[in-house]
Amino acid sequence: MQYQDFKESFSKGLRIFINNVILVIKMAICYGLLVSLTSIVLLPLSRSGTVGLTIVISVVNILGMARNKAVLEVYRKISFEDSDGNDYEDDTIISK
Repeated sequence: MQYQDFKESFSKGLRIFINNVILVIKMAICYGLLVSLTSIVLLPLSRSGTVGLTIVISVVNILGMARNKAVLEVYRKISFEDSDGNDYEDDTIISK
């Protein structure tokens, strides 16, 4: 029973990923640039010792949590729309 649920969830997630691959690439580039620019700014702070390193680690963790939250919100929106009985196999979130 649990294997079937896992299989359905995995196939649904894969279908959402494939149908929205452009959105996935845009999100990856956006958050990648954000983290890169932030790390350039925080580089001098990371060299200042343990306190600076702790602050840098906290900031990067917060950015990672924000990225994960954004991805989960997109998945939740698509999943909610899919549970209404709509078929989104040929539809993407970008076109909405």
